[in-house]
Amino acid sequence: MLQFNILDYPVVRITTFLILGIVLNGNFDTGIFTLLVTILGSTCILIVVNAWLKTKIRRYIGPDFLLYIIIVFLGMALAQIHDHRHNSGHYTHFVKNTDSLYSLVFQVYRTLKPSQYQDKYIVGIQSIQGRNHSGRLLVNIDKDSLFEPLKVDDIIYTKAKIEPIARPINPHQFDYRLYMSRQNIYHQLKLKRPSVKIAGQANSILGYADNLRESIRKALETYSISSDEWAVMNAMLLGQRQELSENLYERYAQSGAIHILAISGLHIGIILIMLQFILKPLEKIPFGGFVKLIFILALLWSYAIIAGLSASVMRACCMFSIIALALNMKRQSHIINTLFISIFVLLLINPNYIYDVGFQLSYSAVFAIVTLEPIIRKIWRPAYYPLTYFWRTLTVTLSAQIGVLPLSLYYFHQFPGLFLLSNMVIIPALTFILAFGFLIIGLALLEILPTEIMHLYEAVIRLLNDFIGWISDKDEYVFEQLSFSTEKVILYYFLLLMMIWTWYSRNTRLILIALMGIVFFQGYRFLDYSKASDQTLIVFHRSRFSMIGLHTHQSLQVYHSRKDNPILEDQALLNYKVGENIKQINLDSMPDVLQTGKLKILIIDSMGIYNLHAFKPDVVYLRDSPRLNLSRLIDSVQPSMILWDGSNYTSYQKRWAASCRAKKIPFHQTREKGAFIYRYSTIHR
Repeated sequence: MLQFNILDYPVVRITTFLILGIVLNGNFDTGIFTLLVTILGSTCILIVVNAWLKTKIRRYIGPDFLLYIIIVFLGMALAQIHDHRHNSGHYTHFVKNTDSLYSLVFQVYRTLKPSQYQDKYIVGIQSIQGRNHSGRLLVNIDKDSLFEPLKVDDIIYTKAKIEPIARPINPHQFDYRLYMSRQNIYHQLKLKRPSVKIAGQANSILGYADNLRESIRKALETYSISSDEWAVMNAMLLGQRQELSENLYERYAQSGAIHILAISGLHIGIILIMLQFILKPLEKIPFGGFVKLIFILALLWSYAIIAGLSASVMRACCMFSIIALALNMKRQSHIINTLFISIFVLLLINPNYIYDVGFQLSYSAVFAIVTLEPIIRKIWRPAYYPLTYFWRTLTVTLSAQIGVLPLSLYYFHQFPGLFLLSNMVIIPALTFILAFGFLIIGLALLEILPTEIMHLYEAVIRLLNDFIGWISDKDEYVFEQLSFSTEKVILYYFLLLMMIWTWYSRNTRLILIALMGIVFFQGYRFLDYSKASDQTLIVFHRSRFSMIGLHTHQSLQVYHSRKDNPILEDQALLNYKVGENIKQINLDSMPDVLQTGKLKILIIDSMGIYNLHAFKPDVVYLRDSPRLNLSRLIDSVQPSMILWDGSNYTSYQKRWAASCRAKKIPFHQTREKGAFIYRYSTIHR
């Protein structure tokens, strides 16, 4: 039986405290020098205390506790060290004015999925204004049919503004700026293609890999592969998802099969199993196990380079390299130990991996498979191999889904009800696609691939796409817009860990710890429910219409001016509904005046007409470009603030901002500051 006791694995405890330090660093602004001094001082204290205790008692918790504190500070220090802005040559020390034009030379590192109108790239700065600098940027280039897209390793010269990446402007909107900052990307360039001059070509491993992928593409183009089948093949084999259409991507997401479109632990695990089988004869020669290991590691990392060394490929190759090391060196290392060693190594390489959704999903799935699958497997022991294969596939799929369920609900807010059915087909299909895909690529590059084999392979991928489409069409089994809070994620994993720990250790006292966790959670829920009397006013940023929300507990009153499409399909409203777990939405047209708590709002539309009578507003809200003299309105109404949304002309917004500054009155424009949010209570406290 698998022995699972977290206290038996020092690397598990060390990795846990390292993660704690990395996460804490995001909430504390502590300098790297202070952290290093703290680590050095704590280490000295640890040595002294440990030496003293050896003369007094055999064991004491003090040294262990101090060691974990050091590990926490080490995690914080690692996060600081890997922040590129601490490099003295980083461009942020030079670029202070984001409104100025700068002469830049940069190298293309990576091609991102293009939008409808722009190509997108990650680039590395070489110089600004003729001076050497470092740092990464996001580059957006307007598509132009007269020019070819840029390639990895292109050296580019241009003049542009270095602009900050926009922050989210509505509540619960995806924070793209935070996402990019965790990749050490803080600014962006917006360019027209004619302003981009290719000054040369670098020679890097990623550039060679990109050229190889291009050679593979050209070799397979002669077989006239349909677009969807090529997009899936390109994603599964080469890790390039740029050509996946939105419709195809959505079908895979709704069927619960989105994970196979990004090279991850599943793909690398299958490849490792294939390599273990193919290279097994090497074990019969002297030092064959070592030679086999070298071949496996070389092939895994060569594949990682060809696939573009993305974060998902890096972590999967690192994890399975350590597993391959344990398998081929015949070391009796527990899989839990191996799993956490790979986490520890990856976080040393890049602490920001801990925030990567794929990282979290991969390790949650593997941990659940390792610990839960043996428990589920014992429910039934089939007598025949076909049934055994079917049952093992089912138990692995189910345990992995249990492991990733809370994260899937938290990040994607949907649950594919037919995930078991889809994965029973997908996993064998993926094994076939990978095994024969590499053979087909090799034959195509050698120009000896028979057309019939290529068409047969394409037919298999088409059948897979058709199956995925059939699953995704079962709308009644796709549960969407599910709200799942951070607290629920923590409670879920806490209870799951306690259940697994109790099962393997047979320690029933752990059940009491689990019950205490439930009590604490219920206490939190009670405090949250006690805030039911609190209300929130939200003026959303919208560019073609106006929208106000009044949020009370799980109900939302929406006032809007949208006429073309149903307001309930608006993405900003959907994000807020899911993020705040809204159960009921009531709709109404935009009023002329609105009072929420003690805040009185005068709303002026395109007509520019307002009639105050005895109503004295605190805020004047301008929408749909009213023609009025704002200075005169401020003098007559004397509000505390002027507010306007994105439905107004840009020229009007600039003029109003100037008027407010001249009158020294606060103003809030949603395009720059995001949604206007005002919280108040309906009861006196």
